[in-house]
Amino acid sequence: SILHIVQLQVQNAGQNDYNICDDLDTIELDVEVGEECVFIRNGVEQSCDLSGDSCIVPKRGGLSYFEIRASNPSAYPTDAPIASPSAKPSPAPVAPTPAPIDPTSAPSTPAPIDPTSAPIAPTPAPIVTATEAPVDPTSAPVAPTPAPAPSGTPKIKIEKTVHLGSLHSCFKGQELEYGFHGTVVTYCYEISNIGDVPLNVRLTDGPVGTDETAPEILAPGAKVFMRKESSITADLSSPGVAIGTPTDGRDDVIDEDPAGVALVPDKPVCIPGGDDAPAPKIEE
Repeated sequence: SILHIVQLQVQNAGQNDYNICDDLDTIELDVEVGEECVFIRNGVEQSCDLSGDSCIVPKRGGLSYFEIRASNPSAYPTDAPIASPSAKPSPAPVAPTPAPIDPTSAPSTPAPIDPTSAPIAPTPAPIVTATEAPVDPTSAPVAPTPAPAPSGTPKIKIEKTVHLGSLHSCFKGQELEYGFHGTVVTYCYEISNIGDVPLNVRLTDGPVGTDETAPEILAPGAKVFMRKESSITADLSSPGVAIGTPTDGRDDVIDEDPAGVALVPDKPVCIPGGDDAPAPKIEE
């Protein structure tokens, strides 16, 4: 009877379960039909059909210890030479075949070796390390965790007024001013952040010729005056438009407010008596 004993220490560090029995050929163990076999895993005797769950090493698990014993009294000649330690063990004479192993009984021990025969060189126990399985490029990607919704409500307000003359600093004026052709006026725009989200502010007033950006971010509760100097050439009423862009990336908020000017026509002077008559004195 020829006895094969293979001991394995296996640790699976990969992401998939590993079947140790798939690699039995690489560790030079070939259990033939009719052989008597004992399969021991972590000290517990298992089924020796070398398939199913007894061969599975779970993914990312700890160390597993395997011992496989197989013997076949008729598979090899009894006078075969003994293998050297560097070669695959060859069959050698051993003691008579032990009785068949009852799978329901406690784990059995190998038959004693004849002390007069030469010892069989044991096969070194290899350490099998499973490699991590490659990622399947066709699998669906894991959806990222959505970012939390921004808090607060962005709001903006604008008040447009008009002043006669040139102003270096703005304050509230009139919604309508009157003047002769060429009269200088100053349009003032008071823009307030009435929400609770900081805003980047842009002012537009096309008919007046205004398109400006506030120099600083407008904090919640703050306000800023912007101005445009012009002159009266005709009746004009147009809305000033304030556009607030929230700093957290949300959509713009918009508000508008109209104001304008009215042209006062020049009063004609009538001279009686024709062109030769002296011009009348006009009292102001």
